[in-house]
Amino acid sequence: VSRHDIALSEDPVLDSPLTDLHGVNQLVIDAYIQNGLDTLRKILQKNAAEISRETGLSIEIVEDTIDRIRKHVGSSIG
Repeated sequence: VSRHDIALSEDPVLDSPLTDLHGVNQLVIDAYIQNGLDTLRKILQKNAAEISRETGLSIEIVEDTIDRIRKHVGSSIG
């Protein structure tokens, strides 16, 4: 399932406030939240390079987060 398809899904978990994501450090989560990326859907709607520029996180960390979101949510909609 593509991240675009996941972002367009109606899964309510995508719009829940971002507080925890298994395997993602709390400092990373805080960086997303501080930059307005406070739900899984908002993270999925942007590309990794754009998120990296906005948050100051490395592209590898952003891509890892996106992969974890895809695994977490994608399995329930795929």
